[in-house]
Amino acid sequence: APDGQLASFCVLWYDPYLNIGMVEPVCTRIAYRNLGLGKVMVQEGLRRLKAMGASKVFVDSYGEGRRAFYNSIGFTTYDGNLSYTKTLS
Repeated sequence: APDGQLASFCVLWYDPYLNIGMVEPVCTRIAYRNLGLGKVMVQEGLRRLKAMGASKVFVDSYGEGRRAFYNSIGFTTYDGNLSYTKTLS
């Protein structure tokens, strides 16, 4: 943020044995939402996971409002609990 405070972040997990990654949580402070910061954070995370060797990334996130967010980044829902996956190519 312009005042030096944290505006957005995401946490990444990588399993080198299975070559998979996980993203969650993703958070953006209310004052900075709808500016694309969360999307940029996840996209950078995906780039880093791919560089580490991940071939697939998962997100477990609940609530219909999050579906559009993850779908806009290229994730697809793989079960009824709103878990998402993305193959990195």
